Amino acid sequence: MPAPDHVFMLGITRRQFKALFSALFKDQRVGVSTSMRDALTLSGVRRTRPYSFCSKDVHSLLIYESAAVLPISIVAIKRSIQLSCPTPAAVARPLPLMILLGILEKLHLLICKT
Repeated sequence: MPAPDHVFMLGITRRQFKALFSALFKDQRVGVSTSMRDALTLSGVRRTRPYSFCSKDVHSLLIYESAAVLPISIVAIKRSIQLSCPTPAAVARPLPLMILLGILEKLHLLICKT
């Protein structure tokens, strides 16, 4: 049985990033990727591009890289994409991106508490 950090960082987090980038439009992917790249560079992480535009897939990250990408990705999404919903109908039915962002935030809290 794998250790919890392997399950969280190498399994669940990677699948969350795949779902996140598949839910984004192409221009949104560029904005989120750029924001993540800049933040990861400043934090000293070796691999600063978690998403590959050529293969349209998430790079395999080491555990410490995933641990850095998880909180940075939450901030990068909020900073890069307007998440407010202007109409009441849109508020009643949340966007897939808002749902994925909520799941990422809850995953980050769970990892912080374990």
